[in-house]
Amino acid sequence: MDFYYMIKNLEEEQINELISLKISELTYKAEQIPRRFIGVNCGINPTITLDGEIEHDSQAIWQGFIPEDVKIIYSFLPNEDGYTVNNGCYYYMDKHDYIYEFAKYIKRQNITDEIDFLTCVYKFIDNYFNGLVVKEETTREEMHKPLFDKNGKYIEPSTGHLFSDFKGSNNAMCSEYSAMAQNILSVFDYTMLYLSGSVNSPSGKGGHAYNLSLVKEVPCIIDFTIPVETYSLDDGIIDYSPFLGPIDDFSPESLRAHINEHQPFNFIDYYYLITKNGYSMITTGKERDYVVSDVEYYNEKNSKLSK
Repeated sequence: MDFYYMIKNLEEEQINELISLKISELTYKAEQIPRRFIGVNCGINPTITLDGEIEHDSQAIWQGFIPEDVKIIYSFLPNEDGYTVNNGCYYYMDKHDYIYEFAKYIKRQNITDEIDFLTCVYKFIDNYFNGLVVKEETTREEMHKPLFDKNGKYIEPSTGHLFSDFKGSNNAMCSEYSAMAQNILSVFDYTMLYLSGSVNSPSGKGGHAYNLSLVKEVPCIIDFTIPVETYSLDDGIIDYSPFLGPIDDFSPESLRAHINEHQPFNFIDYYYLITKNGYSMITTGKERDYVVSDVEYYNEKNSKLSK
């Protein structure tokens, strides 16, 4: 929150200079991460050798700011021959214009506490992408659908797919919401983890991307794609806020166990009630579970997970 209070007292040109400096510093730190992708690093066409398909590398976690050269693969499936391909479902982080836009937006807001700040982050992201209710004909898979050449192979676009493709397109999903939140909050001095894996929530289950950071000094799963409702006693539902799942007994060792052994993070679902004293969490009696790295964890065919 300190960075928010800082920019409240700066002029626009000063804010732009400060953010540019922060992005440069964070990008430099991120250059130490050797593997420049998130997801399964497969191609648009299968990679085959004399010994068969090359085993693809995968990376479910990204720590800190996501620079422009990082490739995010949001779908990776076997083709008709059983080879893993991305079918064009990837993009590179490119411009960071949205961070400057967010700074101008948040400067105009009168933030009351950290939950209020994160709610504003959610509202900005949702508005940037033009919402989450995606029409079938405008899905990101359709937007990034590759063309075939005369030999029946997919043609790789000359410029690749870009994160900025999603602006106003009404087809961004969890990986895009989480990537934007990761970068905005990194600039605002949050220590961020981008996590890909699975979710089982009252809204549905399946592969999912989300974030992890400290909120009010407590390690929390932060989900910007499956938000919680916010109610007022006078006006009913008035807003949405990102879901926050506080992690008990958090430590590097426990996090490694959740990652390596695919142990779910389990939380009680809730909604917010706004009163004169701020945000109050009201539990719904339902649960949410998050798993890191295994996108098939909640596949219905996995009988041991049936609930």
